[in-house]
Amino acid sequence: MRHASLTLARELKQVLKKLNGEPSVIFASSMLNLTELQGLCPEIRLLKKVVYFHENQLNYPLKPRDKRDEQYVFSEFLGSQVADEVWYNSDFHLQLHHGSLRTWLKKMPAPSLLPEFEPWRRKASVMYPGFNLEQQALLCQTRFTEGHLSTPEPCAKKVRLLWAARWDDDKQPHLLLDVIDQLKQEQINFELVILGGAPQHDSEDWSRLRNLGDQLLHCGYLQSRTDYFKWMSSCDIILSTAHHEFFGISVMEAMSMGLKACLPRALAYPELYGDLPESICQWHDYQTNQIISCLKKLMLSDPKPTERQAQLNLSRCHQWQEYAPQADEKLIKGAACIDE
Repeated sequence: MRHASLTLARELKQVLKKLNGEPSVIFASSMLNLTELQGLCPEIRLLKKVVYFHENQLNYPLKPRDKRDEQYVFSEFLGSQVADEVWYNSDFHLQLHHGSLRTWLKKMPAPSLLPEFEPWRRKASVMYPGFNLEQQALLCQTRFTEGHLSTPEPCAKKVRLLWAARWDDDKQPHLLLDVIDQLKQEQINFELVILGGAPQHDSEDWSRLRNLGDQLLHCGYLQSRTDYFKWMSSCDIILSTAHHEFFGISVMEAMSMGLKACLPRALAYPELYGDLPESICQWHDYQTNQIISCLKKLMLSDPKPTERQAQLNLSRCHQWQEYAPQADEKLIKGAACIDE
């Protein structure tokens, strides 16, 4: 983040020289100081500029004993001052960041920066991420048949759980391990697939996972996206124990493949999935016994075809075929206003 604007300005000037025409929009991550970039590359001064916050440095959780680098916090605020629009990946993220940033700016010495904060805040809007769901759609044909949505048998005999997240404190893998121990204690027949994260093999977490034996079908990162989606499509329920998440793409991917979900009643999850029926989505408050209860309900639930259709419609809104035209229209509309 510290020298991105300098190196990118050098590269951008070369790119602009080779273009036949002038670009209309600069679309940048919040991790780039766009104000610095404009100063170093004044050729982009008249272009529309959009900054996208998929994370922010003020609310990102710290590891134990780490200290927040507040210069990064200020760089994001300063760097997006020249943006015409500021996009967030969820309303939860937008509200959390704005509230925290206002409080943080009040602690700064005089003169106050709140006069700069208010017009910056008014530029903000929500633009959910889009992604390619075509591969997932092909893999979930076992759940969704052509022409209508099939209703799978309730998974009462055996359930395959999915946990798809980094193995870091902010995703609370210790809570997952507690849930697993409780499932075993209650002799519930289940299998577990862990995608994305894995504990160190010399850690206590790994020892607890090894106790699953053959019930642990996979644990760790996969090089192939095809393999990733195949494992995901083989599961019945996705479980999230995260206490930090601004969107949660893996949950949306799982939903697009027909998985049921057991999610925290927090973060961006209620915003995204709050309208889904209880037969598809159950909510927990990070309590082990509550999660077990939710999982049992999902194991026995038998969603109606109309409920499955609602689930599929939700995921379709984020497919590139649906999302890209909306994003393009929003970008082009703003660029045209600037040209006028």
